[in-house]
Amino acid sequence: MSLSISFQERVRDLKCLLGKLLPRTVTRSRKSSEEACEEASHSKYRRRTRPRLHQKYGSTSLLELAVRAVAARVHNYDIDALPADLAQLVLDELVFTSSLTEDSLALFSKQHIYTLKLEESCGVEDGWLRHLARSPLLHVSLASCSEVGDAAMVHLAHHWRLIKLDLSNCVLLTNDGLQHVKGLTNLRELNLGGCEGLSSLSALADLCKLTGLNLSGCGSISGLRHLSGMLQLERLDLGWCSGITDADVKALAALTAITGLELSRTLVADSGIYALRSMKNLKCLGLAGCSGISNGAVGSVSALTSLEELNLEWCSVGAKGLTHLSTLTNLRSLNVGYTATGDSALAAWTLLTNLRLLNLDSCPVTDRGLQHIAELTQLEHINLSDTAISDTGMPAMAPLKRLQSLSLCYTAGVGDAGLVTVAQLTTLTELHLDGRSFTDAGLRTIAPLTHLKHLDLFGARISDAGCVHLRPFRALERLEICGGGVSDEGVKELMWLTGLRHLSLATNPRITDRASLFLSGLSQLQDLNLTGTQLTGNGILPLRALTNLESLCLKRTRVKQSATDRLRPLLPRIHNLNC
Repeated sequence: MSLSISFQERVRDLKCLLGKLLPRTVTRSRKSSEEACEEASHSKYRRRTRPRLHQKYGSTSLLELAVRAVAARVHNYDIDALPADLAQLVLDELVFTSSLTEDSLALFSKQHIYTLKLEESCGVEDGWLRHLARSPLLHVSLASCSEVGDAAMVHLAHHWRLIKLDLSNCVLLTNDGLQHVKGLTNLRELNLGGCEGLSSLSALADLCKLTGLNLSGCGSISGLRHLSGMLQLERLDLGWCSGITDADVKALAALTAITGLELSRTLVADSGIYALRSMKNLKCLGLAGCSGISNGAVGSVSALTSLEELNLEWCSVGAKGLTHLSTLTNLRSLNVGYTATGDSALAAWTLLTNLRLLNLDSCPVTDRGLQHIAELTQLEHINLSDTAISDTGMPAMAPLKRLQSLSLCYTAGVGDAGLVTVAQLTTLTELHLDGRSFTDAGLRTIAPLTHLKHLDLFGARISDAGCVHLRPFRALERLEICGGGVSDEGVKELMWLTGLRHLSLATNPRITDRASLFLSGLSQLQDLNLTGTQLTGNGILPLRALTNLESLCLKRTRVKQSATDRLRPLLPRIHNLNC
């Protein structure tokens, strides 16, 4: 009885609220405020969360419920009657639920909309933006809107108030369209990453207030001299711009305010690196895959003593050049994966006492190197995948009491015995053990790691018996077990892990329809990968209980398209469902 009264009180309160917010409804609507409130109170709405509203108003508030109700039947209400801030919330809700269409966007044409985030929205076309011609837009994101091109830029050109514009992965955008951006001189942030149709940057020359510019993946661009007037620029991403050369980098020498510069996978070599010496404020530098960099250039980098993050992954520098980095005592993050980094470099780096992250993936590091790593007691994240360390050397890691993330993938010399030391690192929240040297016994050994949120056992030899040892890991949010040894009985043990959000059980061919019954109780799941299992169309029906599911992969199963078509309407948040 009390539950019924509580529900009715909520409906009544919502009715009053909607009555105030929406004094006029569209004539053709027959929906009452009470009906809208009841819709908003249904469980499928309560299960959803909106971070901004949740943080501002606490747990599901009346305002949040009202916003959802209006968004659910937006064509039935007079949007013009809403205060601007509430209209913004309704628009955000439409975007969040993938419900926004050009017709519904047109309802906001007389409103004062400040933010339009359409990233990855389906069906967005050039003409949509004309409906917000009167709005004082400050922030627009059209990221990954694949049908948006030059014509959309015409509608953006008069929005002179714009501060932040994200056009990343708008692959139809060309130099002609970019010309319409040149008048947006109040822009502070501009993201053109992945706009492969761009080759000229001349349209950006007058955007002198920019503090952040992303051009990553624009493989045809050249002429960085057009950026030379951006004296306020702090962050510049040129990663994977395969046409950028030393001459381009030299044109940036006057931009001394830059604190973050990404040059990974460009043609930059030694002379370009030497040109960076004027950037005394540089804190983050990415040079991954710059194969033309020599030991001498790394020595030049070592003069940038403000550096806190450095990425040299896949660079062809020798051990001698790498030892120069010992002068960068402010470094907090160092990525030297797939380089010649060995024990001698690690001996020199014991001076880097501020290091929090160290990536040594596929480096020739041995047990001797582990002894030097042990001196870096502030380390929180370390990647030792595919190195030459062994079980014998693992005890040297015991002093790393702050470690949160550890990767030992494909480290053939480390197996279950080495995990005895790992079990002592009780601050770990992320552990990667993708390798056939790890078995059920090792999983039992790491039982003390009860703070783990991510456990990667992708290729480990884990069986149903090993799944029993997962029970202590109640904090797990992400789990991968794809070694082929798990059946329905193993999946049954996962029922203890009620906080799981991401789960991959791919390539376990003994998993059948019965497993779906066990998985249906993991109500927090957002991503589920069952590729290569024996599930059938009827077997996936219990998964309809996973109402938070956003992605479900059923490739190489016995599930047909017709079965996923039946399941899709039952999963309100699903956006990726394939078989």
